Amino acid sequence: MIRPEETLNALPSDTLICQGDPLLLQVHMPGAFEWSTGETGNAIAIREAGFYSALIHNECGEFYYSIQVEEDVCACDPFIPNVFSPNNDGINDYLPAFLHCDFPYRAIRFQIFSRWGELLYTDDSGQVQHIRWDGTFRGIPLETGVYLWTFEYEYDRHGKTRKEIRSGTVTLVR
Repeated sequence: MIRPEETLNALPSDTLICQGDPLLLQVHMPGAFEWSTGETGNAIAIREAGFYSALIHNECGEFYYSIQVEEDVCACDPFIPNVFSPNNDGINDYLPAFLHCDFPYRAIRFQIFSRWGELLYTDDSGQVQHIRWDGTFRGIPLETGVYLWTFEYEYDRHGKTRKEIRSGTVTLVR
């Protein structure tokens, strides 16, 4: 029998799963399976972190496979600074948008509104790196104040496209 300290590489090396997502652990070998979860097939679907192992009995002997699975929170979250100062000093003169996403994504629309709901700025280029509001409306610098932003984006996860709309405020300081 192969002892645990002599584990073979039939499973991937220690790995991460995204919180709530399934991961299929599979050993391609004939035989009778005994997984640490109590399951007896050659594959198991897991949804949480932990140590998983399989003992396989066949005509060639006994084989032991194991994997340590860690869990991570995979996300697709926008970050919009909450203050910027478009005063042409070269520091924070534009309001950018950032999208930290663990999956393929696309920006759809970023908009800025006045506190009365008037649309002041729109970027629908589809490129996060193009979003840069300069604190103007129709070429005229706006006053110091709080403005509302909305950010619509989509991302692909497990073959499904998901659409999100987030909103928040930004303070423009002159």
